[in-house]
Amino acid sequence: MISKRHEICARETALQLIKELRIGKGANGPTLGFILGTGWEESLLFDEPPNEVLLENLHGFHEPMKTSLGHSPKVVFGLVCGVPIIAQIGRVHLSDPPADRGVQDMVRLQAEMLIHLGVQRLVLACGAGRTDDVFSADNATHETREILTGDVVLINGFLTAFAQNLPGFSSERGSPDLTINWALYQHILAYATESPQFRKRLHTGGYAMITGPYWEGRYDRSLLGLSQVGVKAIGFGLLPEACTASLYRASKGVSTLSIALIINAAERGETVDTPEITETKKLLPSLFRFLIRNSIANHAR
Repeated sequence: MISKRHEICARETALQLIKELRIGKGANGPTLGFILGTGWEESLLFDEPPNEVLLENLHGFHEPMKTSLGHSPKVVFGLVCGVPIIAQIGRVHLSDPPADRGVQDMVRLQAEMLIHLGVQRLVLACGAGRTDDVFSADNATHETREILTGDVVLINGFLTAFAQNLPGFSSERGSPDLTINWALYQHILAYATESPQFRKRLHTGGYAMITGPYWEGRYDRSLLGLSQVGVKAIGFGLLPEACTASLYRASKGVSTLSIALIINAAERGETVDTPEITETKKLLPSLFRFLIRNSIANHAR
């Protein structure tokens, strides 16, 4: 049973989004949404400048946050390839101060408000570190390659054992793994076959969340990197949103696609772009345009 208090809050925020972003109802509303974290802030190229509202000005959000670019997180709405798209650029993390129940509510709300707006497919993207198991089979050739800074990991499952204080209640049941939209997953693999540049940067694997605010240490990376575990990326995000989406999988048909850009900044404690990350970022807008065009075409059938 989903928390009524959180549902009511999410509906109120969704109504505010409709008003603030001038979102049409019915067929004109977005069914595909994005929550974009570190490294992905500029990966959506809208046909025209989108309407936008700062996250801190929405109902239910009370703590000003900053993205990795130093900007305030915001929600934007517009057309990409002629398709209505809503996106939150910059996210609230469970590691963001103050570490209290209010932060958990905001982490949950950022996914739940989009669901109550009508989003059925949610694309979750973040910056992440890698584990000590740094090798992955190439999706096309099955050749083993090292996962490097600037590479991208397409998430095929979540490890929840190390994630503390996920937003939710004992009466709520769901599984983030069951929300994975395998059709969207295949679209990413299809794009890799058309883009050799992207294919050499793409890997698949599991994701583990470390709630922070501290970076994972060498023992964390060693443990999570055991080949039997299958985790390739570690970060602060993705999992709470996927868990929230799982609550609505049955009632609203909500599904997710999760993808991580390896920034590998744990030792440095910073997110400064390397040349490899910069080169990968240039590929992300065309990746998302491909995903949007193909996912909407197939979804309409």
